[in-house]
Amino acid sequence: PSPLIDILLSLNNTFCLHALLNNNESYSNDSAEKVIVKREDKIKELYDVLFPVKDYRHRKLYEIGNFQFNGFEGEELIKTCNLMSSGVMYDIGF
Repeated sequence: PSPLIDILLSLNNTFCLHALLNNNESYSNDSAEKVIVKREDKIKELYDVLFPVKDYRHRKLYEIGNFQFNGFEGEELIKTCNLMSSGVMYDIGF
């Protein structure tokens, strides 16, 4: 198991995990009409969309549950995290 999966599975608030479900999916067998999926699989699906193995030049729209991704969110997430780094320099140099 990866650290990301461990962290997300340990969250008490499971809203974010339920938001990854499509209308016909469930994490439990509470409905006979729904497909049962694992939380780990939905997290891996999200991770694969955010951080693709290859840099695709023609990215398409991905839908996971209530979310839509165009394939560039991972890059924006990395840029945002880098801004919070202690080694970042904020001087623009005009």
